[in-house]
Amino acid sequence: MQASVVYWLSANYRASGAAVAMDASPAVMMRNAMHKLAKRWTRRFDDMAQKLADRFANDAMKNADTSLDIA
Repeated sequence: MQASVVYWLSANYRASGAAVAMDASPAVMMRNAMHKLAKRWTRRFDDMAQKLADRFANDAMKNADTSLDIA
């Protein structure tokens, strides 16, 4: 995630070039870019959360069943 954020922030900053001097401040541009990236990564984590929760629950159930079978 960190590498992705650094990559996209660098790419956005380089792409803006001289437009930054005439338009919005670099700080505002970076804040907006970071807001977009945060939304993107939050969406990715939300998508992964259900899969991870299901896997954890299934593994915990399997381990509990195995422990009870042995006992």
